[in-house]
Amino acid sequence: GEIPKFEYRVKDHVDLGLSLDIIDIERAAKVAGARFFYLKKEGVLLDLALMKIALEEMIKKGYMPIEPPFLMRRKPYEGV
Repeated sequence: GEIPKFEYRVKDHVDLGLSLDIIDIERAAKVAGARFFYLKKEGVLLDLALMKIALEEMIKKGYMPIEPPFLMRRKPYEGV
């Protein structure tokens, strides 16, 4: 396809997230290292909304959602 032209500077996801104050790069870098970010405020809500839409579409196609526990005993994952 043809690349659209805009009369304004198009922002990438980082610039957009920073200008909307929905990502925090500095704090995430201290915890996880460079190139990571925390979603915050409306960024979290947008992420959850997109996951909900995707999950609903998957359910329509017969997928069964499963949410595993966040904590596990050591034995099930030893040697994996």
